[in-house]
Amino acid sequence: MAETGVRFDHLPRARVDDLLLDESRHLLGETEGPKRQPLIFLTEGAAKYLRETYLPWRERFCRQLQLNTDKLFPCREDTLYQWLKEARERAGLPWLEPRLLRKFNAQWLLDRGVDPTDIDLLQGRSVKERVLFEHYVADYERRLRQVFEQHAPRVFP
Repeated sequence: MAETGVRFDHLPRARVDDLLLDESRHLLGETEGPKRQPLIFLTEGAAKYLRETYLPWRERFCRQLQLNTDKLFPCREDTLYQWLKEARERAGLPWLEPRLLRKFNAQWLLDRGVDPTDIDLLQGRSVKERVLFEHYVADYERRLRQVFEQHAPRVFP
């Protein structure tokens, strides 16, 4: 989630058949409504992890429980929350919720000079929404002050 900016509520609906590891992407197909996100891109490391670690584990898990499902994550949403909590505890973090991973992704990209419109599109927002700065960019005023101080024309010495 931190690498892709994917919405947490899309994970329970993600299908294993839509995972295109050779192309390092996953087709979510969420194209309607306010929470659209048609696809997510995967880093090479994420694709490798999914291929070599997660998918073999998923196959054993489904076989052991005799599950016949096309879900990428064959569990309920509360189980995904539990896995996130366990990962947070292993990392020694006092608090973490899914939207913070999405926010981290947006801030990371913005700090590296990615155009906000591209961040919006990567995270599944329409360009008209313009919610990136309002909801996901930490310390918006500080960032604007830095841009102003660095780039504003100087009339007075």
